[in-house]
Amino acid sequence: MRTIVISATLLSLAACNDNRYVPPPAPKVSVAHPLRQEVTRYLETSGNLASVNSTNLVARVAGFVQEIKFTDGAMVKAGQPLFVIEPASYENALAQAKAAEAGADATVTQAQADYARQTELQGR
Repeated sequence: MRTIVISATLLSLAACNDNRYVPPPAPKVSVAHPLRQEVTRYLETSGNLASVNSTNLVARVAGFVQEIKFTDGAMVKAGQPLFVIEPASYENALAQAKAAEAGADATVTQAQADYARQTELQGR
């Protein structure tokens, strides 16, 4: 039994010494010589932009936008129209207001005529 253990140990030690590893060949490398040339320098950064002046746009009348009269990002002047709103809705409201005004004028004229008549009748 002793001989079996010794022979197994010697056999395993002999197997450990057998190195069949072959290293891979060295990689092929190309070599370039340095050149002198102009290089454009640039810088990449991140940041935020904010306008110096800003304003809130508020429509004076209600309606749907029919036309946009400015280019996005362009400078605009005070008083310059920026949008055209469909005129039908507020033109109808204007016509109604004028009709109400005419009705009120007629009521005033009638009331003045009634007053004048009542004053004349009281004088008799």
